[in-house]
Amino acid sequence: MTTSELFIDLLDKSFLKVDDIQLLLVDQCHLALDSTSSVAKALKEVTAAHSKPRLLGLTTSLLDSKVKCTKPSELEAQILLLEAATKCRVETASDILSILR
Repeated sequence: MTTSELFIDLLDKSFLKVDDIQLLLVDQCHLALDSTSSVAKALKEVTAAHSKPRLLGLTTSLLDSKVKCTKPSELEAQILLLEAATKCRVETASDILSILR
């Protein structure tokens, strides 16, 4: 377990290689939506690697992110952006888009 800042530092100093990682757990993965965040920078390193680990991103809610979603289409856009940033598929506990409609 480490912070995204330390993770980047470990990669930069070659103490750790992405190829050696099988599973990466990312808390507050919604921070990947901010390209200046350390989470986004760490995920960019991971997705650029030849051998990509499985990724499990956790977040309290996309609704708690800096972008306030007031319409289902706005939330859907945020989900698509998060999927693109993480190169993953977003799954929720319920079909939140149906609930908001």
